[in-house]
Amino acid sequence: MADYLGMLKGEQLVSLSENFDYVTATADFVGLKLFPAVKTDNMKLAIAQLTKGGKIPVMALVHALDTEARIGDRPNYETMNVELMLIKEKLNQGEAIRKLIRDTGMKETESEILKAVFNDANNLISRVLTRVEGM
Repeated sequence: MADYLGMLKGEQLVSLSENFDYVTATADFVGLKLFPAVKTDNMKLAIAQLTKGGKIPVMALVHALDTEARIGDRPNYETMNVELMLIKEKLNQGEAIRKLIRDTGMKETESEILKAVFNDANNLISRVLTRVEGM
């Protein structure tokens, strides 16, 4: 996209950035409603978890009168230290679009090219958020 930004006029860049709405671009993602994105400077994360079926209910056993009860066991408590993952995605903006921009001088197809290039932001955001929801 940086290749194309150099070909645009300054006022086009301003209008391009003013029209973009991150909230609209990410409105369909349920994960962001449940877990809003939070910016952090920390690269390491400590997660405490219960293992060995800690979330699965265990049924108590039925015993006869005057018998000893079974001794249940607790799930193990563990901490995991992980590093934050980076989700990266980029789009190949090939030479065909660059040639079209140079050949036409962005006269009659200027708005179509701007919409196609500008729509890349929506595409990239949706790809990254889809990966987050898949995790």
